[in-house]
Amino acid sequence: MRPAPLASKVVVAGVGLIGGSLALGARQRFLAERVIGLDRDPTVLDAARGLGVIDEAYLAPGPWLEDADLVVLATPARSLVPLGREIFPYLPDHAVVTDVGSVKEPVVRGCATWRGGASWGVIPWRAANAPGCSTPTPPCWRTPSGC
Repeated sequence: MRPAPLASKVVVAGVGLIGGSLALGARQRFLAERVIGLDRDPTVLDAARGLGVIDEAYLAPGPWLEDADLVVLATPARSLVPLGREIFPYLPDHAVVTDVGSVKEPVVRGCATWRGGASWGVIPWRAANAPGCSTPTPPCWRTPSGC
């Protein structure tokens, strides 16, 4: 029997190795009814959809974000705050926004003026030697110390 999902809509912005792995883990553990990918590269989105990593794909933020429960920013550190600013106007007040970047202070400072939601840093993945979503591995959700 499939467990009830924790969220209706989870959005992963940046569906490369880290974002793809996170999306796959959310799908495998039924954490969301829908896992949505946001990426500027249509090839990446096509690969993620083809592998069953995401349910829907979008190239740009828009009104489709209005019912997001959780948004994970999984892009290079330098683009986390600009991406957050792009998606913020579309998010509902209850949305939680988090990131997988390795540098926290600029992200927290850059997000300080956002209303609603929350932002904090997590690093829930294992290292891999291949780029992109072609080799996603589920993140380490079960224990704080790893897999």
